[in-house]
Amino acid sequence: MVISLTPELEQLVNERIDSGKYKTSEEVVGEGLRLLRERESATSQADYEQTKRRFLERMKNAPDLGTHGVASWTRDEIHER
Repeated sequence: MVISLTPELEQLVNERIDSGKYKTSEEVVGEGLRLLRERESATSQADYEQTKRRFLERMKNAPDLGTHGVASWTRDEIHER
């Protein structure tokens, strides 16, 4: 795979190599991609947690649909599933 970088990004890669932290441009780009994957994973987890909180809040405030407050599962059991 061939990747073209802007002069600014190429300079950034070269600075990282010159600092001695990385030996090759592949290492620099690989680290950047690893961090991108990590950030996207954290974002996905945060989105999931936010969606779960909204769902549980709606459940808590939902009208009783004829169960008279008795459900076959508790809210905690639903969360575990």
